[in-house]
Amino acid sequence: EIMPSLVGSEMCIRDSMNPEDEKNSNLEEIMENPLAIAEHERDQMKALAQRTQADFVNYKRRMEEERQLISQVSAGRVIVRILSIVDDLGRAIDLVPQADNGEWLDGINLILQNLESLIAAEGFEKFVPLPGEAFDPGKLEAIHYLESKEQPHGCVINTFRAGYIAGERVLRPAQVIVANDSSK
Repeated sequence: EIMPSLVGSEMCIRDSMNPEDEKNSNLEEIMENPLAIAEHERDQMKALAQRTQADFVNYKRRMEEERQLISQVSAGRVIVRILSIVDDLGRAIDLVPQADNGEWLDGINLILQNLESLIAAEGFEKFVPLPGEAFDPGKLEAIHYLESKEQPHGCVINTFRAGYIAGERVLRPAQVIVANDSSK
């Protein structure tokens, strides 16, 4: 006879047993032995604890990945604002007359380099599509189409503004001029 305190355990054991399993074929033998019942419950609790621990480890990993993604998106928003300043400084440097190549220009170049290194330190990489590269609408923004005999249809002719990526995520697409087929 089973002790009254083990009646719930007996039901748990019966529910968890697979009738095709050889280990469970002697249900009566297990039910008559309180030690076997306790060992079976212990094994079930151990398996449950291991599954719970694995679920928790997976949860922590997912939360860390999500936290990193949120951090990267937030940094991306700030970097996008800084990119317009970088572009302006680059254009200003390009337009300086040759006669004014003094210490002032060296200072502006240093500021530009510092901003670019800040952007790189945040994990964003500058990319400049080369002439002849196929137009990729996921990374490039066509600002103009020109008929071209030098470049095939749908290829980059010139880059107007560099783009920035972080891994596979495009922070800012590069603005390009794309070749259009002159025969169309």
